[in-house]
Amino acid sequence: MYYLSTPLTDVQGIGAVTAKKLASIDIHTVSDFLLILPLRYDDRSQHTAIDSLPLGEVATITGYITDAKQFRKGKRTFQSATAHDETGSIKLQWFNNPYIISQVQPEVLYTISGKVGKYQTLVQPTIEKVGQEGIHTGRIVPFYTSTTRMPQGTTRRLAHHILKQLAVETQPLDEYLHTQHSTLPDLLTALKILHFPDQENDVSEAKKRIALEEFVQIARQGRVGKEEWSDKASVGQIHTQPQPIVPASIPFAPTNAQERSIQEIMHDLGRTTPMNRLLIGDVGSGKTVVAGTAAYHLVRAGHSVALIAPTKLLATQHTETLRSLFPDMEVAVLTSTRALKEASTPRLVVGTHSVINQLETISPALVIYDEQHRFGVLHRSTVMDKKTIPHTLTMTATPIPRSMMLTLFSHLSVSHVDELPRGRKPTTTWVVPEQKRADSYQWIKNQLKTNPDWQVLIVCPFVNPSEAEHTAHVANAVETHKHIQSAFPGYTVGLLHGQQTKKEQKTSITAMFQKDTQILVTTPIVEVGVDLPQASIIIIESAERFGLASLHQLRGRVGRAGSESYCLLFVSKKSGEATKRLRYITTHHNGSELAQKDLEMRGAGSLFGTEQSGFAGLRFASWSNIELLKLAQHADEVLPKQWSSEIISIAPSADTQVVAN
Repeated sequence: MYYLSTPLTDVQGIGAVTAKKLASIDIHTVSDFLLILPLRYDDRSQHTAIDSLPLGEVATITGYITDAKQFRKGKRTFQSATAHDETGSIKLQWFNNPYIISQVQPEVLYTISGKVGKYQTLVQPTIEKVGQEGIHTGRIVPFYTSTTRMPQGTTRRLAHHILKQLAVETQPLDEYLHTQHSTLPDLLTALKILHFPDQENDVSEAKKRIALEEFVQIARQGRVGKEEWSDKASVGQIHTQPQPIVPASIPFAPTNAQERSIQEIMHDLGRTTPMNRLLIGDVGSGKTVVAGTAAYHLVRAGHSVALIAPTKLLATQHTETLRSLFPDMEVAVLTSTRALKEASTPRLVVGTHSVINQLETISPALVIYDEQHRFGVLHRSTVMDKKTIPHTLTMTATPIPRSMMLTLFSHLSVSHVDELPRGRKPTTTWVVPEQKRADSYQWIKNQLKTNPDWQVLIVCPFVNPSEAEHTAHVANAVETHKHIQSAFPGYTVGLLHGQQTKKEQKTSITAMFQKDTQILVTTPIVEVGVDLPQASIIIIESAERFGLASLHQLRGRVGRAGSESYCLLFVSKKSGEATKRLRYITTHHNGSELAQKDLEMRGAGSLFGTEQSGFAGLRFASWSNIELLKLAQHADEVLPKQWSSEIISIAPSADTQVVAN
């Protein structure tokens, strides 16, 4: 008898060498092994008469085997035999499989599966006695990943052996599903179906059962994180709500969304437990004003605040913006090259990741993270072992799909800045065919002539030409810069990308700020925080390389001064799916909707990139399955708090910790 927790070293048929091999890829127990789910299935359940075998396809026959023999050619051995049924005979051919000769018995009926080769031959067929429960033939046969470095037959035999002797205690999640009249199978049945289905149609529901378990574990992780956070005490509080809540120094009327978000944050700052809030808003929606207002009131109440930006450039930009919006608040700058001066008065300290190392010195009542969530991992390790911790506010312009909000971010309080600032208009977006490029350039020249203060951004996925053949067509900034200089004579064309020195980057940005440059060719580096108020037109080259969420963030870089703004999407490699996806963004401007659409069409990697795959990665479930997510949420609320999945363990990844802090 085996249990889900049984070590593989206790499983019959798994020796020390195999167990060590599996342990090297983090497979230690029966549950680990059973979650190596098949990559595909071959339907070998349909039996074909020998005289009707299709050439070049895998087929299954039933027959007797005779004339088994072996011969050698060089270092290789060859085995052959003949299979017979009532319609005819066919040759069976194996290579280096001497065991098969001793296995064959002439009076025994066999099920035989293999690929039909030339000259009426079944190549490398699998045989099993009729009357035995088939594992490799005469059924829907699973095929597994090569990660285990075990032969397919060995993996199948072990899975079959384990499932035959597996005892699974009644699962609370199965009992819950029964009360909900769900059609999903119980855990044991799901595992059996996934490895040895009677019908391929059953596999989908079995996968959902495992996916549900994964979603419930994610929901549990979020709830536990929220409970741990609520057990802490906050470093600083605002005991009375200030009036007016928006400082008079702000030179414009905030949007309703900004006011609502400020109210939500101020309410949190008055509580004894620390705030853990996510502030979501499109590029240019005014998140900095919201966060700055919270910082302003804490500083006035006698507390310091830290704001951590992803780049030195953005830290400097934040400093200038906050000093102009809140002239009564001291704003200090700390970067890797600029030390923090001692101060006896409360202040807002703005900097890059180096601020984290100075948290003890700053002693902030609030830590604000801008976009670069991974800083939160370091912060978490710095503060979570203390009884009193700072409030935390994480700002992001990355649109987060509703499905992720329901699970991965469920432990956070969330504020949405979901309105454009007053006077700002949505960016008109077009997908431009290549044959219209010259016309587009002329249209841009006309716009720059009519609006001499306007500036243009041109974004390319790559810095340099790709050496790989399959990406040679993708636009790069270096060559595009030369092309634009030629196509736009009389205009100053700048270049900005991540391979430049910090000084070169600053020079390029400064030239745009001072309007010495009219056109800037850049890479997606411009996506994170670079504020260019006069940029009114953006061209995105090889737009099919970007997800909808990234395209939405990039087009948010134009039109920030309130003028009309335009986004032109050029495609370097046509495909029906890419065109359909890009046309979707021309008529949709809601970041969350675009992110959810991107998730459904391209997967989580399109939202968070390869560096943050752990942030969005799921092993069994899909973020696009909203209904299963809702079921998991409800299950988490109903199931006993102490219950935890026996088969799925969700370890907080760096990026999930981030958002939790």
